[in-house]
Amino acid sequence: MGDKRQNSEEREKIKRLEEKLRRYEERIEELKREKETLQSLILHSFLGIVTVDKEMRVTSCNQEFEKLFQFKKAEIIGKNLDDLIAGKDSLEEALEFSNQTLTGNATHGVGIRFKKDGTPVTVEFFAVPAIVNGKVVGAYGIYQDVSDREKMSRALKESEERYRKFVNLSPMGIGVYDMSGKILFANRAAAEIAGVERLEDLIGKSVFEFFSTESIPDMRQRLKNLKAGKLQPKMEEKIITLNGQTLTIESTSTPITYQGQPAIMAVFQDVSERVNAQRLLQESEARMKKVFQVSPLGMGLVKNRVMQWHNEAMSKILGYQPEELVGRRARIIYPNDEEYSKAGDAISSISDEKRVVDIETKWVRKNGEIFDCHIWYALLETESEDPAILAIVEDISERKKIEKLHRESEARYRLLIEGSPLPIVVYDENSLYFGNPAALKMFKAKSMGDFTGKSVVDFIHPDSRPMAMKRFRKFMKGEHLP
Repeated sequence: MGDKRQNSEEREKIKRLEEKLRRYEERIEELKREKETLQSLILHSFLGIVTVDKEMRVTSCNQEFEKLFQFKKAEIIGKNLDDLIAGKDSLEEALEFSNQTLTGNATHGVGIRFKKDGTPVTVEFFAVPAIVNGKVVGAYGIYQDVSDREKMSRALKESEERYRKFVNLSPMGIGVYDMSGKILFANRAAAEIAGVERLEDLIGKSVFEFFSTESIPDMRQRLKNLKAGKLQPKMEEKIITLNGQTLTIESTSTPITYQGQPAIMAVFQDVSERVNAQRLLQESEARMKKVFQVSPLGMGLVKNRVMQWHNEAMSKILGYQPEELVGRRARIIYPNDEEYSKAGDAISSISDEKRVVDIETKWVRKNGEIFDCHIWYALLETESEDPAILAIVEDISERKKIEKLHRESEARYRLLIEGSPLPIVVYDENSLYFGNPAALKMFKAKSMGDFTGKSVVDFIHPDSRPMAMKRFRKFMKGEHLP
C-alpha cells in the first residue's frame, strides 16, 4: 500500500512539473512573439530607434536611425551614442538627458544632433529606460527629424512678429471684437481714432458706444450677417469718439478666430477730411455748372471728340434739345471734313505750356444752316490719355455780316474818293496821311511817298499859313467853317 501511495504522489508531482513546464514554454513563446513584435515595430518604424546599454554603448538600431544619421549599424555597435551624434556644442545637453534616462526617468526634448558627415539636424527625441528586474540595464532612444517643422515654426514666429509690428505700426485702425460687440483688441491707430490716449481705456468697451442710436440697428444687422459668414462691403459710417468728436470712417469687417473664439476684425480709417473735401468739391462743381448753364456763350465738355455735356446756350446756338448732343461725336456739328479736321488740329496743339487755343470755323445747325463761330478750347486734364476739353463757342455770324458790310462800305467810299475830280487830303496838324489822285496832281507828287515827313502846312504859302492854321484849329474844336 505504501508503494502505491508513493507512486501516486510522484505521478502528481510529475504532472505538476509538466504543467509548470508547459506554462513556462508558453511564456517563452509569448515573450518570443512580443520580442518579434517589438523588433518588427522597431525595424519598420518611421522613427529612428536605437538601443544602448547602461554605458550608453549602442546595442542595436533600425534602418530609419541609419538613414537619419547616415551611419551603418555595423559602424556604431558598441560605440557611445552621445559621442557619435551629439557633437561638441550639444554634448553637455545630451549627457544630461542620458544621465536622467539611466537613472530611470523618461526624457523628451528637441535639440541639434549631427549626421556622420557633420551636417546638423534638428531632432525631437524620446529616451526610455530599459528596466529588468527593477534595474536599469540600458535605454531606448527614439529620434525624429523635425528640421522642416522647426523651420516652419521659426517662419511662423517671424510671420507673427511681422504681423504684430504691421498691426501696431499701421496707420489704419485695427480692432477685434467678440460676437456681442465687446472690444478684445485694438492697435494704436484705433485708439487715436476712438479718441483715447491709452489702449486699456478701449479694451472691454462695446463697439455700439461709438454709434448714434439711429445707427445701432444697422450695426446689429451687420454683426448678424458677419456671424452668418456673409461678407460685408466696405462702407462709410459716422462714429462718435469718446472725446465727443463726430468722425466719418471707412471700414471693412471680416469674421476671424481670436484666442480660440469666433470674433470680428474691423479695419478702418478716418476719412472725415476726404469726405469734407468731396462735399466742397461737389458744391464747387454744382456752382460752376450753374455758371456754365446761365452763360450766354455755348459751353460743352468734349472727350475723345465725343460730347459729354453742354449748356443751354450751346443747345440754342445749334438748335438741338437739351442734352440731345450728349454721347454723339462732334463731327455732326461741322459742315464738312475740312472744318472738322481744322478743329482737330487745334485741339491736338493743346499742351501743358499752351492750355488754351482758339480758332474761327464754321458749324452747322440742326436745320442745316451753316454759320461762323469762334471757339476756345481749354485743356481740363493733363494725366489722362483722353483728356477732357472744354469748348466755349461764340456765334459770330452777325459780326461777320457787319464786317462784310463795313468792308463793302469802305470799298465804295475809297472808290468815290479816288475817283473824285476834286483834291481830297487827310491830315492833322503835323502830318499828311492821304491824298487822292487829284490831290497828288495838285501838289505835283508822284505818290504818297512824296508826302512822308511833311505837314499840310508845308504846301501852303507862307502868307496864308496863319489863317490856315487858325481855321484848322477851329475845325478841330468842332466849329463850323464857311
